[in-house]
Amino acid sequence: MIDIAGNRTLAETRRGLVPTGVLVAVGGLNKSRWIDRWAFYEERGCPLERWLSYGIELDNAVIDAGRPATFGFHLCRGNQLSRWLVAGGYDAIAAPVFGGVHADRLLLEYDDERSGTFNPLRLVPDDKVVVLGLVTTKTSRIETPKRIKTRLREASSLVDAERLALSPQCGFATSVADNAIAPRRNAPNSPC
Repeated sequence: MIDIAGNRTLAETRRGLVPTGVLVAVGGLNKSRWIDRWAFYEERGCPLERWLSYGIELDNAVIDAGRPATFGFHLCRGNQLSRWLVAGGYDAIAAPVFGGVHADRLLLEYDDERSGTFNPLRLVPDDKVVVLGLVTTKTSRIETPKRIKTRLREASSLVDAERLALSPQCGFATSVADNAIAPRRNAPNSPC
């Protein structure tokens, strides 16, 4: 995956990549602020609905210009140095974002209680794959296969299992600064 939220233009990112089938991710941390920081936008005279609409319009322009590449819409909650930025479920933004963005996949962080419930998944259109970030990279906790299967079963009550995928956190690892995680000794199935 390549996150094009940096300084490179879409044309620079696409050059030589689209034919190879690379998944291009748009979105990122600024989109997650929509989840619990709506007052930030309201205080600056921009209603959340207008800001959401504008952001989706910009992302769709990038996505539409980048076809035939496969696009994922990445909603990160900010995970760096064992800190986070955003908490809360996707409820307030699910309808406009899940239904409005032209991405093929939605990369959603669901590895801890900050993410809310799976209920907003009922608003995912049938043409999108949902990549559930059920595996954490923020703590030394290791999810059991049973727990992951249980969570996937829960999500499949709202989205067909064929349209579900599994990933760490929001689909990406923690930033280069990493998290403060102590090495785990004698982990299950560990040779040490």
